[in-house]
Amino acid sequence: MTSIYLALAAVALAAIPVALLCVGDPKRRRAAGEPGGMSSGRRWLLVIATIMPGLACALLGESAAFMLWLGGIALAGWGLAATLARNEDKPAA
Repeated sequence: MTSIYLALAAVALAAIPVALLCVGDPKRRRAAGEPGGMSSGRRWLLVIATIMPGLACALLGESAAFMLWLGGIALAGWGLAATLARNEDKPAA
């Protein structure tokens, strides 16, 4: 049961920088006609912050929590990208 709680905490911690990466994506902002975007250094810091909870799971020897984190953060990133996509960018069904 501890692995589940550790994985949930790791996914929750890693989802915050992923959300910030989605919001500040320069390509998405240019396509939407919005100015600016994040600097490369800030994006790298957010990537490192995203990886740290999973690395902590691995270093603690919680392989189940690490695998759950891998799947959970992939799902969270996919969900955030799908949520933040604009309606006009979606293909017609």
